[in-house]
Amino acid sequence: MMEMIKKNWGKIVLTSAVVLAASLAGGYGWVMPVVMLTAHLLCLLSAFGDKRIHTQSRKALDILFWIMPVGSVLLAVISRISESGADDDLASLIMDCGLGLLFLIMGNYMHKIKQNYSVGIKLPWTLNSEENWNRTHRVASWLFIMGGAIFVINGFLQ
Repeated sequence: MMEMIKKNWGKIVLTSAVVLAASLAGGYGWVMPVVMLTAHLLCLLSAFGDKRIHTQSRKALDILFWIMPVGSVLLAVISRISESGADDDLASLIMDCGLGLLFLIMGNYMHKIKQNYSVGIKLPWTLNSEENWNRTHRVASWLFIMGGAIFVINGFLQ
């Protein structure tokens, strides 16, 4: 774990700064930034503790690093739009498109995730068999892509 932290220290600091800055800019006070940063760091630490995480592709690890910062920026933007009294449809469009893009990206990489205990669909039958892991993630990948596309389309239909 310490090796992964040392290897990725710059990225940990950068993504943590983005989480904090976005949360503070969102006007949440001090509680939400601390909660978001804690969740981000716990997610990274739990993944770094997994011995199989070293076998993951660089892109899968990048998604793990950036999912919380991007989510906190999205929340800050939506929060500021809602507070400004602007049209709620704009906030809804940003939220639907943002979540849709998140699902599309996750679906695009989900079938490439190798078997591990930190990232992916961790059920007893997927952890016991690599073939089940691969098949489950292949199906989930398509479902995530379809769900993401539905989110984006829904954003424009409202």
